[in-house]
Amino acid sequence: MRGQGPPACADGHEMDGSRVAPHAAPAGPEPPGASPAAQAVVARQAIYDAHFRLVAYELLFRRASAADVEPYDGDVATSRVLTTAFVDIGVDQLVGDLRAFVNVPYQFLADGYCSSLPKDRVVLEILEDVVVDDRVVEVARRLVDEGHTLALDDFVFRDGVEPLLELARIVKLDVLALSPDELARHVEALRPYAVKLLAEKVESRDQLPGLLDMGFEYFQGYALQRPTLVRGAHASANRLVLLQLLADLHDPSIEFATTVDTVARDPSIAYALLRIINSAHLSLSSHVTSLHQALVLLGVDGLRSWTTMMVMSRLAGGSSECVSTGLVRAKMCEISAQRVGADAAASFTAGLLSALPDVLGQPLGEIVEQLALGDELSDALLNCGGAIGRVLECTLAYELDDPSRLAELDAPPAMADAFFEAVRWSTDLMDVLAGT
Repeated sequence: MRGQGPPACADGHEMDGSRVAPHAAPAGPEPPGASPAAQAVVARQAIYDAHFRLVAYELLFRRASAADVEPYDGDVATSRVLTTAFVDIGVDQLVGDLRAFVNVPYQFLADGYCSSLPKDRVVLEILEDVVVDDRVVEVARRLVDEGHTLALDDFVFRDGVEPLLELARIVKLDVLALSPDELARHVEALRPYAVKLLAEKVESRDQLPGLLDMGFEYFQGYALQRPTLVRGAHASANRLVLLQLLADLHDPSIEFATTVDTVARDPSIAYALLRIINSAHLSLSSHVTSLHQALVLLGVDGLRSWTTMMVMSRLAGGSSECVSTGLVRAKMCEISAQRVGADAAASFTAGLLSALPDVLGQPLGEIVEQLALGDELSDALLNCGGAIGRVLECTLAYELDDPSRLAELDAPPAMADAFFEAVRWSTDLMDVLAGT
C-alpha cells in the first residue's frame, strides 16, 4: 500500500502520528454511588494517516445515561462535547498531544464561538448541513486567518460550497454513503482544491488499498477503531452564578474586578476556567494558577464564549423556556431604560435576575440575598423601587397584558416595539443558549 507523509496543518504543525496516544479510561459501569447527572461522557474515535499511525481523535456527543432523553440540538451537543473535553475530563487525558476534531453546527460557527477554541488543539469540522451564507464564509475566513484548521464533514458537492473548499484543509467523505462511482467523482472534483481527503466510515480493511490509490490520506471507521466512551466526573457549576456571569458579560460597563469576584463565588466555575486555560493554551511556559491571570488570558470574548457554552451545557433541556422569558424581559428593560434615561445595563440585569425564581425554583428574596446585590438593584427586584424598579414593573405589566397598570405607571412609549425587538434578540441568543 502506498504511504504518504502527514499533511501540514494551518498553523504549520503536522498531525504527527509518532506521538503517543493517551490512555483515557473508556467508560464502563458507573462507579458505585455515582448518579448519571454527575457523569460526564464523551466518545472518541481514532483517525489514522496513510501509514496507519494515530494522528487525531474525533470527539462525539454521547448522553450520560439511558435516562437522559432530553432533545439536544447541534449547538448544545457541541457545547457539551467541549465542556466535557476541556473542563470535566481534560483534553490532555482524552487526546494526549494529538488534535481533537469537533463538529461545528451553523449557529455555533456564525456566532463566533469557535474563535475561543485553541487552534493548536482543535480541528473544526463544519457539518454538512451548514448553510454556506455570507456570514459563515466571513467567519470561516477569519478563523483561517487566526490559524484554525477547518474540515468539511460528510462532504457532498452542492451549490455555493466552493468558498468553504477554498478555506478548508481537510475534506471528509463518507465512503459508506457514496457509491464507488460517486466517490470517484467527488475525489476527482476535489483535486483542484488544496485539501487532504479523509475517508470516514471505513467498514472493512479490504477498502483501504483502493482508498489509498484514490489519494485518501486519513482514515476513520469501524474497520480501524469503533468509538469508545470516556467517562469522567461532571464538574457541576452553580446555575445562579453562571446566569449572573452571563449578565455581567453583556454589560459593557462591567469592571474586570467585578467579573473576577463573580467567577470566584463558585469554585467549580473558577476550576472550570482554569482547566480551560491550561488545556487550551499549551504554549504557555507554565500552568496558570491565578483566576485573575486566567481571565486576563481568556479576555472578555473568550470568557463570554466559554460561559455561554457552560450555560448551554448546564441549563439546556430543563429551563430553556424560563431562560428565554428572562432574556426577553431583560432586553425589554434595557430598551425601556434607554428611553427614559434609567441605567440600561442595571435594568437588563434586573430583568434577567427577576426570572431566576422560575429557572432555579427558589424565592426571589433568597436569590437576591445569595447574589449580595447592591441596595438599588435589590430594591428594584424586591419592591420595584427606584427608576430601575419602575422600568421592571412596566415590563412585567406589559407581560401580563395589563393596560390599566401601564397607564398608572406612565409606561415608556412604544412598549410593543421594545417587546418585539427583545423577542428577536432573545430568539437569536437562545439558538446558542439552549437550542430552540
